[in-house]
Amino acid sequence: QLPPEISFHQATLAVAEVQERCPKDSAPTKQQALRLLIGMGYDPNAAVAKWNEITAWRATNRIDDVRREQASLMAGTSDIHFPNELEVYSKLIKVRPCVLRAVDGSPVSIWHAGSLNTGSLSSLPSNDVSAWSHAVFEYKDLWVSQKSEEQKRLMGYIQVYDMQGVSFRHLSSRELMDKMKCALEVGSYYMEAVAHMYVINASVLFSMAWKVVRNLIPPRTASKITVSKDIPEELVQALGPQSAALKSLKEMCKEMLEKSGDVSQHSGEVLRP
Repeated sequence: QLPPEISFHQATLAVAEVQERCPKDSAPTKQQALRLLIGMGYDPNAAVAKWNEITAWRATNRIDDVRREQASLMAGTSDIHFPNELEVYSKLIKVRPCVLRAVDGSPVSIWHAGSLNTGSLSSLPSNDVSAWSHAVFEYKDLWVSQKSEEQKRLMGYIQVYDMQGVSFRHLSSRELMDKMKCALEVGSYYMEAVAHMYVINASVLFSMAWKVVRNLIPPRTASKITVSKDIPEELVQALGPQSAALKSLKEMCKEMLEKSGDVSQHSGEVLRP
């Protein structure tokens, strides 16, 4: 996972430097420091600055409390539900967080972009979307952090965006984009937590646009995004060609499109590590 120009010894020293330069009461763990360094191009100054930004955001939004709540749910046996999930799924977008498990143990979440709802947004407060998002991202981070420690290598989560049914109406709504920003923007505070993003069932127009956009974003970011008109072979291999997970993905995408108005039919079970 280290670039060829960075030796294990250099990475170890850089991790120690980042930890030493951060406040002792909020210093990152070795795993967090390594993720920071990878995400910031192995620049210790940038990594420390990003960590300070992250800790300020976590303090403002009381994310440590959210983490304790999610850790308790993960350790329990009851069904897992996130704050305001029914409102988010019925009024904004249908999502199945951590509904599948990849072959390597990574959690897989499905976002059905075609279900984006422009009709009920005014009755969905942005704070409710943010609360749901905070819980979901903390849960995923807990999962990949735990698995990384167990397997002694950095792991991340997989995001699948099913583009069936997406129209210009969805993309042209400013209010919709603002609410989706509330749902997704917190991902920037979880460095190198994403293993890969798969945009599946993409239209020809979307695929053409991606060919332009991928040249405008950092190469590392672009390398983590796959856009396909169907389910790409890379995702098939990640789930397992003959696995129940792959079969479930196909069924879920079909169900989410057909039962767009029935939240109870698609909420899905949130898995545990």
